[in-house]
Amino acid sequence: MNDSIAYKPFYDGLVAHGLIIPTDVYGIFGRSARFEEVLKGFNDLVSHISEEDGAEVVAFPPVVDRKIMEKVHYLHTFPHLCGSVHSFLGNELEAKELCECADAGGQWGDLLKPGLMWS
Repeated sequence: MNDSIAYKPFYDGLVAHGLIIPTDVYGIFGRSARFEEVLKGFNDLVSHISEEDGAEVVAFPPVVDRKIMEKVHYLHTFPHLCGSVHSFLGNELEAKELCECADAGGQWGDLLKPGLMWS
């Protein structure tokens, strides 16, 4: 991680206190049980406060539709946090190629396609 990033001391503090668990991938980290407790408490509070307004808790998987990302220009603002879901769509021979490439330490991601969209 780039040490010149302004939020680095905050991030380091969360790690030092065991609230998040760093990984080798920038922007991805694990969340401790205590961290999850704080999030749950906050979510419960907001849900309780907004109950009278008829608010409903809605949950989605931790992915965003590509069309939405493009519409809101996500890549212009958060390119460092962008990831994508890709799938292997090949046949048996191509699967063998994929495995051989991965075993050799090659760029096996090139053999995947962006996640399918419902049409």
